[in-house]
Amino acid sequence: MIYCHIKTVIRSHKAVDLSEVIKMKKLLSLIMMVSISVTSGYTKRKVEIGIVADQSNYNHFIEEIKSEISQISADAFDIHFSNIRYNQSNKESACKIYDQAVQQSDIVIALGMYNMMMLTDNKSFMKPTIMSGNINLDFVKDLDQLNNHKIKNVNCLFSSYSYRKDLASLYTLNHFKKLAIIVDKDNEGVLPLEDIFTPLLESFDAEYKIHRVGLSDLDPLDYDEYDAIYFASTSTFERKNFKEFIQEMNKSQKVTFISQQNTNYKQGVLATMQSEKNELLYARQLAMNVVSVIEGKPAEELPHLLLQPQKLHINIPTAKAIGFPLSFVMLGEVVFTDNPVTSHLIEPLTLASSLRTVLTDNQLLLAKSKSVAISQMEVKEAKRDYLPDVKVEASGTYLDPEIAKASFGQKAEMTTDISLELSQVIYSYDASKNIQIKKHLAKAEKFNFTVSQIDMLYQVTGSYLNALMLQEKLQIAYQDLQLTEQHLEVANQKYILGQSSKSDVYRLENQKIGQVQQIITNNAQLQEVIQGLNVQMNREVTDSITLSTNLLDLSHIKSQYYPINRRLVSVDKSHDLKTNLVSYVWENTPSLRSIQSQRMALNEKMKIYGKGKWIPTVSAYGTYSNTVLREGEGASISLPAGFSAMPTEMYQMGVKLSYPIFNQNKRTVKKKITNVELQQMESQESYEKKMLEQSISSSILTLKGELQKIELADSNVEISERSLNMIQENYAQGQCALIEVIDAQNSYIKSKHQSIIAKLDYYKTLMEVEKATGYFFSLHTAEMNENFLSQL
Repeated sequence: MIYCHIKTVIRSHKAVDLSEVIKMKKLLSLIMMVSISVTSGYTKRKVEIGIVADQSNYNHFIEEIKSEISQISADAFDIHFSNIRYNQSNKESACKIYDQAVQQSDIVIALGMYNMMMLTDNKSFMKPTIMSGNINLDFVKDLDQLNNHKIKNVNCLFSSYSYRKDLASLYTLNHFKKLAIIVDKDNEGVLPLEDIFTPLLESFDAEYKIHRVGLSDLDPLDYDEYDAIYFASTSTFERKNFKEFIQEMNKSQKVTFISQQNTNYKQGVLATMQSEKNELLYARQLAMNVVSVIEGKPAEELPHLLLQPQKLHINIPTAKAIGFPLSFVMLGEVVFTDNPVTSHLIEPLTLASSLRTVLTDNQLLLAKSKSVAISQMEVKEAKRDYLPDVKVEASGTYLDPEIAKASFGQKAEMTTDISLELSQVIYSYDASKNIQIKKHLAKAEKFNFTVSQIDMLYQVTGSYLNALMLQEKLQIAYQDLQLTEQHLEVANQKYILGQSSKSDVYRLENQKIGQVQQIITNNAQLQEVIQGLNVQMNREVTDSITLSTNLLDLSHIKSQYYPINRRLVSVDKSHDLKTNLVSYVWENTPSLRSIQSQRMALNEKMKIYGKGKWIPTVSAYGTYSNTVLREGEGASISLPAGFSAMPTEMYQMGVKLSYPIFNQNKRTVKKKITNVELQQMESQESYEKKMLEQSISSSILTLKGELQKIELADSNVEISERSLNMIQENYAQGQCALIEVIDAQNSYIKSKHQSIIAKLDYYKTLMEVEKATGYFFSLHTAEMNENFLSQL
């Protein structure tokens, strides 16, 4: 106090006399010397604490009590814990070991039901005794009366639970009609269970039966008829036997609910109302009571009842095993043992596998591939101009009989004729050039299809990255909620222990509501993008997809994309990379090669409409005809003497040369149109080259910055996490306000978002390079990428 006063005096004066300061320093030194001598002569009070328990399964809880006592006492006392004594669930043994503990200890901590029953028979207690137990609030009518029930030197600290609340929560999970209630056989007769369960189950219009079982006689066959199973007490069950029982129940998709949170819950029970951390809260309060007794407070004046927060907890692996439906809406009211964002997801889908699937299964690409087949058919069709044209005809003729009769047999009344015609183009400049045109257009169609593939891969990569970003945002939002849940739990504990007001709890509960809404929104957005990705991969629209997060691993970026990253960090190599990529694109990109093929087709057209008009078309032809049937008048030949009959069979052959002198000026007009189309293609090619060069140049420049942003963002996440952990610890110890925790949490969550965005921005920029070159790095190994870049 004197030291603080001196500091205050010094700080409160702007100008202080030097001699006065020296006097103050001498006085301060004297005080410190006296304080040191007093401290060195101080001996901490030695306290012996004895611990008795029913079974060794309390050991973990006992260690928590010891740790809390050591922390709360803060080395103010010399605390010693004697060896733990167990009564092996025997009341007579409990009495003996308690007396032993009393003789050898200053304070006794008694744990377990048998110690509780033994101690309730005692009238007086020689040493302060802290008794631990559970109390069912359904059987307590007046909590104040419980706290006012005082026995000298005794503190009974009860943790609370409620069958009514348990079964109400169980009924929201499963509208059971038949319920099995399992109780430890050793607890038989301790509580009038029927008084609670009968009216409660009647309100649910459900039947129930209480099964009182021993340590190892749980038989799954006894519970086939029930819709749900409620474990009212399981503390004495054998862990292995209980686990096997729960596994059988889960196979038959039974809904299971346990009253108190313990190791049995982790064996596969679906739900409980007790938080696993309630045990720590209870251990802390018990330790505070012990330290209060050491400090001299009467044990009977200390708190008797700890009203622990109760909230529905759901075991996600069990929910998945029994097909129990989960919803993000439940996040506001339910605590999950696992991450509900990822627990139901299937095998992760990588970017490479999604791109390969699109190349083989995408319906739009399959449709466009038919255009390539059609263009190949058109080439074959153009070549048909040089194939012979053969035609066979048969005809029947009926002639006026009078005319037939007057023809002297040259024309019969009824005749049947057959004929064969053959024509063959020997040379046609137009036909030859048309074949070349079709070939060039077929090549252009192939390049167009490759462009469509690249565009689709580009779109799918974008969809994948957007979905990955939303998936990670959902993960981060859930992590944000988990942090708020942790802070809310600490705030509740501090409020229960009287260390803070309720305002912190209200603020965190309000914050949690907003976070749950954000999770629901993020999930809806993610499902929308996933459905679009399913369509692109030709999967069922509603199929679930998990996206692999390997893209977000910095080591993956460094290994898979090392060849390009290595060139980016070097100024000279970065310039060479840009120049080489531009040259490669101008020579190999399918969009430019398609334009070039179309230009070649137009050049062939120009030849047709230019010198082609001076080159004639040469073709050969031949015909053969025969009258195979003559009937009626004139069927017989009766020519006058000196005349010979016309033959019924004849043929002819020839060569034809065609030369268009004037064709309505169509060639001139078509030549002008083709010339304009050529100019159009040249402009398009020039523009395409400039756009590709600009895309590559800006992408290479941006990629260098994105690499630096990734490393900075990851570093910021580590710093923010360390800061959050430190402030969380300070808040739990009461050394800082809630607003500092919230600020640290927000900074940490923001840094996580920035890290994700930095990495996805890198990939989105790399997408532009991939689209321009048509080479997708994710479809190839690092070695293949190295070879590709080295050949530029």
